[in-house]
Amino acid sequence: MDVNPREKWTKIHGSLLKDILNFYSIDRCTLLKQTSATKATKATKNSLGHWLMGDRFPPPGDRNYICEVLRKHIPGKKDSPVNKQMADRIKKKYIDLYNDFVGNNDPDIEMSEYISALLGICYVNGEPLSTPTGINDTLDPRPVAPVPYSDDLTEVSDTNELTSRGFDSLTAGKKNNTVNPAGSATLTSIDTFEACLSAQQENTAVAPIKLNVDDLGGDALIDGSLGAVLLANPTKCVNLDLSGSTFTSIGDRVFSGCKSLTSITIPKSVTSIGEEAFDGCTSLTSITVDVSNSNYSSVDGILYNKAKTDIIIIPKKITENVSIPNGVTTIGNFAFTSRTSLTGVTIPNTVTSIEKNAFDGCTSLTNITVDISNSNYSSVDGILYNKAKTDIIIIPKKITGNVSIPNGITTIGNSAFIDRTSLTDVTIPNSVIRIEEEAFWGCISLISVTIPNSVKSIGEEAFWGCTSLTKVTIENGVINIRDYAFEHCTSLPSITIPNSVESIGWGAFKGCTNLKSVIIENSATNIGEHAFSGCTNLKSVIIENSVTNIGEYAFSGCTALPA
Repeated sequence: MDVNPREKWTKIHGSLLKDILNFYSIDRCTLLKQTSATKATKATKNSLGHWLMGDRFPPPGDRNYICEVLRKHIPGKKDSPVNKQMADRIKKKYIDLYNDFVGNNDPDIEMSEYISALLGICYVNGEPLSTPTGINDTLDPRPVAPVPYSDDLTEVSDTNELTSRGFDSLTAGKKNNTVNPAGSATLTSIDTFEACLSAQQENTAVAPIKLNVDDLGGDALIDGSLGAVLLANPTKCVNLDLSGSTFTSIGDRVFSGCKSLTSITIPKSVTSIGEEAFDGCTSLTSITVDVSNSNYSSVDGILYNKAKTDIIIIPKKITENVSIPNGVTTIGNFAFTSRTSLTGVTIPNTVTSIEKNAFDGCTSLTNITVDISNSNYSSVDGILYNKAKTDIIIIPKKITGNVSIPNGITTIGNSAFIDRTSLTDVTIPNSVIRIEEEAFWGCISLISVTIPNSVKSIGEEAFWGCTSLTKVTIENGVINIRDYAFEHCTSLPSITIPNSVESIGWGAFKGCTNLKSVIIENSATNIGEHAFSGCTNLKSVIIENSVTNIGEYAFSGCTALPA
């Protein structure tokens, strides 16, 4: 069935007002009070108030009035960057109607002109555009006497009084008969949920809002969806109880970016949850699943499959310690990524696989504990190892002070200690054979390190950017120092390369600006390109006869070296 153009325009008018008022934080009651102060009859004031609330689509003469009222509350010049941002947002959201502004024969020309006028208050230089002459406005002609409304808005003094009259937060200009305060009666539509949310105080936790719907309305960027309502209210704290709903799918990105969502209860009817459904929900602390759901389950706020063998979603704001339930077999890639309040994790004996980036970005993580009966993993002093304790798997991001790696470890893996900014000292046992690439990358508090004679290779960028490193001892036994291994270790004053080293890689000590002395003992045959370039305080270099190749720019920018 065709939509009445007047209904469509009313809907868009209300949505436009909502966007502008939210963007500039303009209070609705302030607009009503300003209207009530004008020199006009009470009936006219009331009509203007309803049009400002998005309850009706205004006739031509009052559209410019609305633009003028709004313009007084918009900061800065019309061509300022922030106002251009608002204009660009309106144009993007209403691009089809905006492009319809081509001639008087277009059925949407009236709405297009009004959008142009609203853009004018934000960005276009000069006064808001006037409605062109000759437009057919017979659908809603200006009455000789304003049509009375059942709600008198001329006496409204605060938001609570406004919401008590049934007005939502300017979505599509719709008006609800009742508004349910948070935590009371069950809501049955997204519109009533939005009205409820508009009455809620900002940054204030409330009892769960019970909402029973059969459709979530699509992803959070679709107007009228549940996600869109949450996106439009980023300063609210929403505990959402959907347990009585009947929808079967939470689609891709349905709640993506909804910062106001603090907890959610998923109904038994849900059979699928899409990609990035809760991505960017930075305040989410808990996901609860109805116990009758046959596909999903939850423990301590974490979402699992029904059998609790796979972790599906860990809320972004989950705090302190998490004990993974017995039965979970896999901790997937990025499972705990950027859970910045997580301090500890206990892993049960059933886990057989922990993927590489499972705990990436957990900046408060200090401890990982593994059940002693786990046949694949173990832990010592909060660090995760394989069962035989020959490989380091994960070092918690927040680990501090001195770390002694257990004897028996053969490999310090790729990025094992990367960005552990509170690590000050590390003891490497004689069992270690390889220090792989980026192993200690960015450990800016690391002061000293001894590479034992068991190590054969120091990987690429292994100690890159360890800016507090003042002492490096490389014992006789190391064969290769790979590219960029100690680049930008800006506090290192001297280095001795032992007899065992055969090759110094490209840029190995590049940019070590405090390096004053280098001794390369008699075994190295190759000094790579840029190996010591940019060592501006380097004054002494001793190179034995074994060196047969010195790469280009190996000592470029070493301005303190004698000519």
